[in-house]
Amino acid sequence: MVIGIDCDDVCCNFQKRFVAVLNELYGRPALDTHPIDWNWSNCQASVEEMKAAWKYSEGIPYFWANLEPLPEFDTETIELLRRAVLRHDVYFITNRYATPGSSPMKQTKYWFSMNAGIDAPNVIIAKEKGPVATMLQLDVFIDDRPKNCTDVKQARPQCKVYLANSSHNQPYNARWCESNGVEGRVADLKEFLKLILEAN
Repeated sequence: MVIGIDCDDVCCNFQKRFVAVLNELYGRPALDTHPIDWNWSNCQASVEEMKAAWKYSEGIPYFWANLEPLPEFDTETIELLRRAVLRHDVYFITNRYATPGSSPMKQTKYWFSMNAGIDAPNVIIAKEKGPVATMLQLDVFIDDRPKNCTDVKQARPQCKVYLANSSHNQPYNARWCESNGVEGRVADLKEFLKLILEAN
């Protein structure tokens, strides 16, 4: 089985780190804020401020290597993930920009080595995930961004695609999943891994 797993807000807590960037720059929003949509519209930052914050984050050394794991990325999840890596072809597919330090790919590899004990993880940096799904012939895929889910499903219809629950994708309910060929929402990576490992 060929498994595709997104990184940010599926494994790594990108939202928390970027909220901290906004708070550092502007004194808002509160550090416990969770974005309610892909545009971070509830985070009290103008379009120009958001652009400046993205640019600022590009200058943070080893930004990707130092992200915290999600709270749900716990010991049981790590054990399931390591079992999947041993038994199947697992690819961590993520869209990340360059920051000072090593490349986004090397930082991501380092993160999985340090946080999950996975040596030499398969990491692919890609803005468009549909072509990657076709190239890798993915059988299953998980992502928190609805657009990535639909892109992968359109590019590789036989792939079973799951939407990882996140604060920004709450409107994308079971009806949306059904109409877009997505298998459904899962609470987190742990639920996804249990589903696919039990089936295979």
